[in-house]
Amino acid sequence: MKILGVEVERRRRGAAGELGRLLERNAALRGVFADDPKSRERLAELQRWQSRRLLRSHGELRANPRYRAAVEFFFNELYGGGDPYARDRDLQRVHHVMERLLPKEALKALMLAIELEILSQELDAEVVRGLPAGAITVDSYAEGYRKAGRRADRERQIELLGVIGSYLDGVVKKPMIRGLVHFARRPAHAAGFGAMQEFLEHGLDAFEGMKGADEMRYMALQPKKMLSFDWNAPPHLPEARAQRTFVVVRFAAVDDRTTRVMLHHTGWGEGGQWDQAYAYFDRAWGKVLGNLKTRFDSGPYDWTEWLKQLEAWRAQAAATAASQAGR
Repeated sequence: MKILGVEVERRRRGAAGELGRLLERNAALRGVFADDPKSRERLAELQRWQSRRLLRSHGELRANPRYRAAVEFFFNELYGGGDPYARDRDLQRVHHVMERLLPKEALKALMLAIELEILSQELDAEVVRGLPAGAITVDSYAEGYRKAGRRADRERQIELLGVIGSYLDGVVKKPMIRGLVHFARRPAHAAGFGAMQEFLEHGLDAFEGMKGADEMRYMALQPKKMLSFDWNAPPHLPEARAQRTFVVVRFAAVDDRTTRVMLHHTGWGEGGQWDQAYAYFDRAWGKVLGNLKTRFDSGPYDWTEWLKQLEAWRAQAAATAASQAGR
């Protein structure tokens, strides 16, 4: 059977590719407590509890029409919603089609999303093992969370959220991808891949409704310890600027008058203007951190000239866009 001219039931010889291995691992984790009914129910209870907590903490985003569809897609289709078994089955049957047809950015976003789900499943299972008996409360959840440990993996979760968002921001702007997904609707349903098809369509609709990352956003905050936000390339690199990157800044006290600042910038694309963007930020972040130090050594920085330069960049970008639209 074929979808868009690609055989979907054909078995490949040799080892599965990266996407196939990720899908196999993700599907296997669905049965992490297959032989332990009590832990399996505890896992479902934990995921329901975490969903309610996240809905409360993200209530402002859910109330915003721009983000509502994306928030509801996350809770209804991704975390604790939808039919993950049907989606896993469909993806495992059709992954080699996606490897051949999806643009590089879309395939990368998909693999990162599966990596995030794998990590989330593993960490949820670890929290279940550390939860004390009884109803889940903030205190008992915190106890299970601390016992699970794996701080590096928790930080990777945060990083993946930002990187995936950056890729999706670029993916939903590509008309070819939307056209490809909608063109596949009938053959996908006819071939028995309805769950996957609905999942892809709902996801594209939800994230396209956000209208891209028009404004930079704070992603996470730990007061006096960590700040994360998305970021973009300067206007003179419009190709790279179309995709948001992700920045995590951490603060650690050295003594009463000194703080160590650690900056991690990720989410880079490949080819095109991305080498120029990387070189730009490799130079720029040193100046930015230097200005931060100056702020505390000698007072606020005068941004007057920088703001004038920013307005000039914006005017140039607008003029370029208008010129291209008139062609």
